[in-house]
Amino acid sequence: MVNKEQITVPRQDELNIWLSAMAVLFQINQFKRALWQNPAIIVLAIILGMVSNVLRTQHLSIIGDWSNEGRLVTDSGDTLVIPLEEAIKLFKEKTAIFY
Repeated sequence: MVNKEQITVPRQDELNIWLSAMAVLFQINQFKRALWQNPAIIVLAIILGMVSNVLRTQHLSIIGDWSNEGRLVTDSGDTLVIPLEEAIKLFKEKTAIFY
């Protein structure tokens, strides 16, 4: 049998200190979890993007010629890029439409 003198009830300030320490530990654990979850989400998004690109019928080239000359080419291989002087001439003659 337990005596009433053996039972100790923590004081309110001890309890507040303990609860504060637990709250800080909980926040530290959340921060640690966020430190690895954020990069994991980014890596997962990159992997899903690459997989969806592979599954597409018209793949987007990741490595390629992304210059204006490389992007503005018709299916037949003709370039749509014109020199600035020619663009000014076409604009003044009103033979081309510029958006």
